[in-house]
Amino acid sequence: ALPSRQATNCRDIPVVNVSGQVLNHNTASVVSDHEACAQLAASYFLDRGFSRFCFISNLNSEFGKLLGPAFLARCQSHGGQATNRVSAIGEERNLGAWLAEQARPLAIFTDSDRQASSVLEACHLSGIKVPEEISVLGVGNQTHLCELCTPALSSIDCDLEARGYQAAALLFRLMSGELTSDNPVRIAPTGVITRRSTDAYLVDDDVVSKAMRYMAENSRNTINVNDIAAHVNVARRTIERRFRAAFG
Repeated sequence: ALPSRQATNCRDIPVVNVSGQVLNHNTASVVSDHEACAQLAASYFLDRGFSRFCFISNLNSEFGKLLGPAFLARCQSHGGQATNRVSAIGEERNLGAWLAEQARPLAIFTDSDRQASSVLEACHLSGIKVPEEISVLGVGNQTHLCELCTPALSSIDCDLEARGYQAAALLFRLMSGELTSDNPVRIAPTGVITRRSTDAYLVDDDVVSKAMRYMAENSRNTINVNDIAAHVNVARRTIERRFRAAFG
């Protein structure tokens, strides 16, 4: 253990690391809870019916080195086929060629929104449909980046506001001369922000899949079974029978 966490840089001043991608063991840190993020991502995809999973990260991502194994372990514990891939930003053509060889449908979780945007570009270059063939989930919920992606990127909200408050409180304690724990403060995610890149449910019936997407898009509106049946252009009894067959 370090004798003091107050003075750990060349200027001999208190420092708090808040980077989500780098865990600096020589300074006090407030970072995302990788275990909670991994569990959330795995549950999200499992609930949507996926059985094939992949974690894609950048080569030098310290966060990815923690996030990936936890995500893949959770998927495998539920009987899923899980694999890992390292891909540098800018190598989208190579990644796209590799993705084209993978069995689909495939759920992909990445170590950052930037990495996820690279996966979306790789899918585009290889003619892979997102989310119908591959669903892509990032982490960090950088809103502007997520909404500029094509299709719009789903992402885990890591609660950056809470990270900022905790970092400020920790810095105040350091400036007051208090020693802190060697262990980083980990901030739990608030949830998944669903956008188009994961807007798919794996059911064999196209009518049921279309109906589920319609319900998700209109979850804040007053809709009923007749509205759903009209949207998918089948009789009410038919859609009830198909839902029963798909979900019991």
